Amino acid sequence: MSSRKLSEEHKAKLRAINLGRKVSSETREKLRKAHLGRVRSLEEREACSRGQSHRVPMTEKTRAKKRLVNSSPERRAFYRKLCSTPEHAEAIRKALVGKKRWWEEPRSEEIREKIAIAVSSARSRGCYTREMSSLHRRLRSYLLSLGMETKSEVRFGRYCVDEYDEKTHTAYEADGEYWHDEEYDRKRDAYLKREFDLTVVRFTEDSIVRELGAIGAPL
Repeated sequence: MSSRKLSEEHKAKLRAINLGRKVSSETREKLRKAHLGRVRSLEEREACSRGQSHRVPMTEKTRAKKRLVNSSPERRAFYRKLCSTPEHAEAIRKALVGKKRWWEEPRSEEIREKIAIAVSSARSRGCYTREMSSLHRRLRSYLLSLGMETKSEVRFGRYCVDEYDEKTHTAYEADGEYWHDEEYDRKRDAYLKREFDLTVVRFTEDSIVRELGAIGAPL
């Protein structure tokens, strides 16, 4: 049996005939089995993508009706019940076994540097601004009382230091007990020393509160 290619006009006629036609469950099952395991070529995938544009766009009335149906209490209760079943939870767990999320993937040094540069550029445009913590304010007040002219939130590579003194090329950090990790800080300091020859002086929360508290008025 020889196969012949259909013209674009013939394909358009077939699409117009089949548009809106309901397919029975038996036919759907036959099509599913026929295409099971089939790998489509790039040309076929592009042809399918182009074919999507020939469908009739959904009217605003149909969209509103669909939104109304999907937002009904009965439909929401159905989905809540479906997603809370042990079978559904087990199916999700099996599907995720061995799969890494994008945030769990290891990042190379090149990617880290690109992210740091992008964040630094965004900060210079006024994005990602964050309020200075009370510990940071007290530390800054103490350094200013000593006559030091430091800059706040200065970036070195992929890290940003609390205060930086250009004259001595020294960074000053206010370490809160809750959000600081000693192992992370050691790696961070080693990176700053290795890449920028930057000395980091750290003040713990206890030392800031007890010893610098008298000078710690917010700026």
